Amino acid sequence: MRKFARRIVAESEAQGDDGKDIISVLLRANASENPKSKLSDSEVNDQISTLLLAGHETSSGAIGWLFYELAQDPIWQAKIRDEIAVARERLASRGETDFSVADLEGMTAMQAAIKESLRLHPIVWQFMRVAAQDDVLPLALAITTNSGKTISDIPIPKGQNIIISVCSYNRLPEIWGEDADRWNPERFMHLDKKKQIPLGVYSNLMNFSGGVRACIGWRFTIIEAQVVTAALLEHFEFSLLKDQARIFRKPTGLMTAMSDDHKTVKYVIAVFAGRPLSSSYPESPEDQRALIDKVASMFNRARLESVKLDQATVVPIDVANMNIMRTTRSLRFTSLGPGLSGRPLTLVSVHGQTIDREKIRPKHAFYYEMDGVSHGLIHFSTAVFDRCEQIKDDVVNSGSRVWGKEINEWRQLAYIEEVVVNKDYRRQGIGSWALRAVLEQKELAHCPWIFAWPSVLNDNLSGPPDTAEVWNANKAGVVSLYRKLGFRRVGDTFIFGYARDETHASRHLLEEEDGEEKPRSGTSSEQVFDEQAQQEFNQQALDDQIFDVQAQQAFDQQAFDEQFDGL
Repeated sequence: MRKFARRIVAESEAQGDDGKDIISVLLRANASENPKSKLSDSEVNDQISTLLLAGHETSSGAIGWLFYELAQDPIWQAKIRDEIAVARERLASRGETDFSVADLEGMTAMQAAIKESLRLHPIVWQFMRVAAQDDVLPLALAITTNSGKTISDIPIPKGQNIIISVCSYNRLPEIWGEDADRWNPERFMHLDKKKQIPLGVYSNLMNFSGGVRACIGWRFTIIEAQVVTAALLEHFEFSLLKDQARIFRKPTGLMTAMSDDHKTVKYVIAVFAGRPLSSSYPESPEDQRALIDKVASMFNRARLESVKLDQATVVPIDVANMNIMRTTRSLRFTSLGPGLSGRPLTLVSVHGQTIDREKIRPKHAFYYEMDGVSHGLIHFSTAVFDRCEQIKDDVVNSGSRVWGKEINEWRQLAYIEEVVVNKDYRRQGIGSWALRAVLEQKELAHCPWIFAWPSVLNDNLSGPPDTAEVWNANKAGVVSLYRKLGFRRVGDTFIFGYARDETHASRHLLEEEDGEEKPRSGTSSEQVFDEQAQQEFNQQALDDQIFDVQAQQAFDQQAFDEQFDGL
């Protein structure tokens, strides 16, 4: 993204454009001699990157979903086309050729289709907010909690994280009718305004949020959708292919469309400093194909390798029909530079597909945000290192005492996040092979220390919180697996370490001489696992509860604005 932004800046500077577009405005700010208004080169690139992500991907996704629905509804498509033809005749009678904003706004059928598409397919599908002060949130509709208690308001403490589900609100039957899960633009032609909640900045939809933190580009997005829709429908008819694969929504960072028939590498993402860098992905189709074929070939040979490109590690994120996926569901490791505060230099993430009658299909979400701040990483850093990111004295002086302050002298270390093997392939050496493959990674050659918390995960990551039982039943076997590969306990913590240097004391410690864990308040493996069970395995139920609560809120928009204006 940054590389593309720099290219845009270079092209604009070469043209010497002094226009009013946003790029020209940013370039003039970059050239300004006034320190108060001047933007640095880095700030200009950041602004352009933000504009591309927030103003391009969201708009293109929304328009894509609109035409997907119109392609399945020829009647409504024809209705909009007739409306455009009538508006074109009025335009000709005025001696004009281009539609004005007023002309576009007057096309009621097109407006209804755009609104319905936004309602049914919100690209930004959830918001996160933090309460600035203690408050009590009134509910428009009383709800019944899991305990059976009926409540009509929710106390919100200062600092509380709040997840607001756009999808839930946009599909509430109490607001949009019993057919809220269906595409029906007609609802916006005959809305009962008495039943509508004055929410958001556009047509009572939550897509653009509301109040002082509403999307500043929402008006441009709507006009952009109107212009594109009018231009395309006036000249073309749209329909789906006869053999069209099933299209479904995939809530990644944005709500994107996915097909369930892809059988090759779909996305290859380079990750550096914890963020995807599209600039590291080849621009030419030939180079892209060559890279994808190379990565696919590696995985088909059941080798966990990655490709170096532009000083970033390129790894396949969405992979199907590959041998490794039949055995290993998930394998992640993080290589950390100076500081353990979640700044990964390399993150490899492989997520398998569901096997269904000899076909591998992504029946469940397989996207994980690629940042280094995971629960496991946090527990690892707090158990082993102090606030100055030095190994704790009590860790050095406990257990088998084979780990010392030599760890502090190195700038790189790696932490294995998780290894999960599909249950049908367990006890066949797959886990050992996967771990050994990680230890042999060329990209980890600069990491003398590799750490892990030998953990056991459920097959269903959003299943019931029975993780403590799973852990207790498999703990001994999993710990033994890591020890056989050369991992030894770090002090008396629940963390195990692997030294690449064969002369290190840990490499000469027999398995039976390795120490056991000493339970500590808040840091034992059982306590950590129970915490993760609540935070990860039961997260979906928690999210659903928050979504349901937030979706049924009644916001008085004017009072909402006045409240923030007064802060």
